[in-house]
Amino acid sequence: MQFSTSKNKALKGLSLSAFTLMAMMASSYTLAQSCPELSSVKAENVNGIVQYSVDEWRGTNADTGAEPENVNYAAVKGVKFAGVMLAQRKAGSHGEDPADTPGSTISFVKCDYTGEGTNHRVRLSHRTSTMAIADAGSWADEKKTTSGDNTNSAGTINKECKATSVTSCTFTLP
Repeated sequence: MQFSTSKNKALKGLSLSAFTLMAMMASSYTLAQSCPELSSVKAENVNGIVQYSVDEWRGTNADTGAEPENVNYAAVKGVKFAGVMLAQRKAGSHGEDPADTPGSTISFVKCDYTGEGTNHRVRLSHRTSTMAIADAGSWADEKKTTSGDNTNSAGTINKECKATSVTSCTFTLP
Protein backbone atom coordinates (compact mmCIF):
# COMPACT_ATOMS: atom_id res chain seq x y z
CA MET A 1 0.00 0.00 0.00
CA GLN A 2 1.42 3.37 -1.02
CA PHE A 3 1.22 6.39 1.29
CA SER A 4 0.57 9.75 -0.18
CA THR A 5 3.50 12.15 -0.44
CA SER A 6 2.24 14.27 2.45
CA LYS A 7 1.91 11.20 4.69
CA ASN A 8 5.42 10.06 3.68
CA LYS A 9 6.85 13.46 4.61
CA ALA A 10 4.98 13.42 7.93
CA LEU A 11 6.28 9.93 8.78
CA LYS A 12 9.86 10.90 7.83
CA GLY A 13 9.62 14.03 9.97
CA LEU A 14 8.23 12.06 12.90
CA SER A 15 10.95 9.39 12.56
CA LEU A 16 13.67 12.02 12.40
CA SER A 17 12.28 13.79 15.48
CA ALA A 18 12.11 10.53 17.45
CA PHE A 19 15.67 9.61 16.43
CA THR A 20 16.99 13.06 17.40
CA LEU A 21 15.26 12.89 20.79
CA MET A 22 16.69 9.43 21.50
CA ALA A 23 20.20 10.56 20.50
CA MET A 24 19.99 13.59 22.81
CA MET A 25 18.79 11.46 25.72
CA ALA A 26 21.56 8.91 25.18
CA SER A 27 24.29 11.54 25.04
CA SER A 28 23.18 13.34 28.20
CA TYR A 29 22.54 10.22 30.28
CA THR A 30 25.47 8.37 31.80
CA LEU A 31 25.55 5.65 34.39
CA ALA A 32 26.85 6.23 37.88
CA GLN A 33 30.39 4.97 38.32
CA SER A 34 32.65 4.21 41.23
CA CYS A 35 36.37 3.95 41.88
CA PRO A 36 38.07 0.79 40.65
CA GLU A 37 38.30 -2.18 42.99
CA LEU A 38 41.85 -2.41 44.37
CA SER A 39 42.06 -6.01 43.12
CA SER A 40 41.83 -4.74 39.52
CA VAL A 41 44.78 -2.33 39.87
CA LYS A 42 47.87 -3.19 37.84
CA ALA A 43 51.23 -2.12 39.31
CA GLU A 44 54.46 -1.71 37.38
CA ASN A 45 57.88 -0.63 38.66
CA VAL A 46 59.23 2.01 36.26
CA ASN A 47 62.70 3.32 37.11
CA GLY A 48 62.24 2.62 40.82
CA ILE A 49 58.76 4.15 41.13
CA VAL A 50 55.63 1.99 41.20
CA GLN A 51 52.98 3.17 38.74
CA TYR A 52 49.37 2.03 39.10
CA SER A 53 46.75 1.79 36.36
CA VAL A 54 43.24 0.57 35.61
CA ASP A 55 41.72 1.68 32.29
CA GLU A 56 41.82 5.53 32.39
CA TRP A 57 42.84 5.62 36.07
CA ARG A 58 46.52 6.35 36.87
CA GLY A 59 48.71 6.91 39.90
CA THR A 60 52.22 6.55 41.33
CA ASN A 61 53.73 6.32 44.79
CA ALA A 62 55.23 9.75 44.10
CA ASP A 63 51.64 11.14 43.92
CA THR A 64 51.05 10.28 47.58
CA GLY A 65 54.56 10.75 48.94
CA ALA A 66 54.72 7.09 49.95
CA GLU A 67 58.25 5.91 50.78
CA PRO A 68 59.92 3.86 49.52
CA GLU A 69 58.53 4.54 46.07
CA ASN A 70 59.45 1.09 44.71
CA VAL A 71 56.90 -0.87 46.81
CA ASN A 72 53.59 -2.06 45.35
CA TYR A 73 51.30 -0.78 48.11
CA ALA A 74 48.22 -2.07 46.23
CA ALA A 75 49.39 -5.60 47.11
CA VAL A 76 50.02 -4.89 50.81
CA LYS A 77 47.61 -6.78 53.06
CA GLY A 78 45.04 -4.51 54.70
CA VAL A 79 45.09 -1.72 52.10
CA LYS A 80 41.49 -0.92 51.18
CA PHE A 81 39.29 1.81 49.72
CA ALA A 82 39.11 4.90 51.94
CA GLY A 83 37.33 7.52 49.84
CA VAL A 84 36.98 9.54 46.67
CA MET A 85 37.22 13.23 45.83
CA LEU A 86 35.69 15.11 42.90
CA ALA A 87 38.02 18.04 42.39
CA GLN A 88 39.15 20.96 40.27
CA ARG A 89 42.13 23.26 40.35
CA LYS A 90 43.86 25.84 38.20
CA ALA A 91 46.97 24.74 36.32
CA GLY A 92 50.12 26.49 37.49
CA SER A 93 53.05 27.40 35.26
CA HIS A 94 52.94 23.83 33.93
CA GLY A 95 50.52 20.95 34.39
CA GLU A 96 50.82 17.18 34.22
CA ASP A 97 49.70 17.23 30.60
CA PRO A 98 51.57 19.18 27.90
CA ALA A 99 48.18 20.53 26.75
CA ASP A 100 47.62 22.24 30.13
CA THR A 101 47.95 26.00 29.90
CA PRO A 102 48.65 28.18 32.94
CA GLY A 103 45.38 29.25 34.53
CA SER A 104 43.24 26.61 32.80
CA THR A 105 40.90 24.53 34.96
CA ILE A 106 41.82 20.88 35.49
CA SER A 107 39.04 18.53 36.64
CA PHE A 108 39.70 15.09 38.08
CA VAL A 109 38.47 12.29 40.34
CA LYS A 110 40.86 10.98 43.04
CA CYS A 111 40.34 7.53 44.58
CA ASP A 112 42.27 6.81 47.79
CA TYR A 113 43.11 3.42 49.29
CA THR A 114 44.89 3.21 52.65
CA GLY A 115 46.20 0.62 55.10
CA GLU A 116 47.71 0.39 58.57
CA GLY A 117 51.22 1.61 57.76
CA THR A 118 52.09 5.27 57.31
CA ASN A 119 53.03 4.68 53.66
CA HIS A 120 50.40 2.07 52.91
CA ARG A 121 48.43 4.18 50.47
CA VAL A 122 47.51 4.26 46.80
CA ARG A 123 45.86 7.09 44.87
CA LEU A 124 44.32 6.68 41.44
CA SER A 125 43.31 9.77 39.46
CA HIS A 126 41.13 10.17 36.39
CA ARG A 127 41.07 13.48 34.50
CA THR A 128 37.71 14.65 33.23
CA SER A 129 36.53 17.42 30.91
CA THR A 130 34.45 19.07 33.66
CA MET A 131 33.87 18.33 37.33
CA ALA A 132 32.22 14.94 37.95
CA ILE A 133 28.85 14.93 39.72
CA ALA A 134 28.31 13.27 43.11
CA ASP A 135 25.71 10.51 43.01
CA ALA A 136 25.07 8.00 45.83
CA GLY A 137 26.96 8.10 49.10
CA SER A 138 27.69 10.49 51.95
CA TRP A 139 29.21 13.39 50.00
CA ALA A 140 30.48 16.50 51.78
CA ASP A 141 32.38 19.63 50.85
CA GLU A 142 36.14 19.25 51.23
CA LYS A 143 37.32 21.17 54.29
CA LYS A 144 40.27 23.20 53.02
CA THR A 145 40.67 25.80 55.77
CA THR A 146 39.54 26.44 59.31
CA SER A 147 38.29 29.89 58.25
CA GLY A 148 35.41 28.29 56.36
CA ASP A 149 36.53 29.17 52.83
CA ASN A 150 36.47 25.81 51.07
CA THR A 151 36.84 27.21 47.56
CA ASN A 152 39.64 25.69 45.47
CA SER A 153 41.89 27.59 43.04
CA ALA A 154 39.33 27.01 40.26
CA GLY A 155 36.64 28.82 42.28
CA THR A 156 34.60 25.67 42.98
CA ILE A 157 34.27 23.41 46.01
CA ASN A 158 35.68 19.89 45.89
CA LYS A 159 33.37 17.08 47.05
CA GLU A 160 34.53 14.08 49.05
CA CYS A 161 32.97 10.79 50.11
CA LYS A 162 34.61 8.56 52.71
CA ALA A 163 33.61 4.88 52.85
CA THR A 164 35.05 1.38 53.05
CA SER A 165 33.53 0.14 49.77
CA VAL A 166 33.91 1.64 46.28
CA THR A 167 30.20 1.05 45.65
CA SER A 168 29.29 3.29 48.61
CA CYS A 169 30.49 6.43 46.76
CA THR A 170 29.24 6.70 43.20
CA PHE A 171 29.57 9.60 40.79
CA THR A 172 28.76 10.52 37.20
CA LEU A 173 31.61 11.36 34.84
CA PRO A 174 31.02 14.10 32.26
